[in-house]
Amino acid sequence: MTIDKRDTINIPKWLLLLVIPIVLGGISGFGTSMYALGKNNRQVEVNTKRLETIETLKADKETTNAVLVQINSSLYRIENKLDNHINGDNKQK
Repeated sequence: MTIDKRDTINIPKWLLLLVIPIVLGGISGFGTSMYALGKNNRQVEVNTKRLETIETLKADKETTNAVLVQINSSLYRIENKLDNHINGDNKQK
């Protein structure tokens, strides 16, 4: 069995010099874009979980207003007691 030169395929070197870098560049670009896309998707998942956690920790408006009213009334009572104490001490002297 002999190999006839007519059975072989000849690819010009200039074609290889054009095709190989294009193919390698395409593979590298695809890999880089998939990495970036995966990284972005992961960051979206992390941010979504953080937002869900923040939403569960937030108090509703009614609760916040009720707490503020209690704090303000407590501060008002303390202020009145201090004023009475100061004024009462001044009257005794």
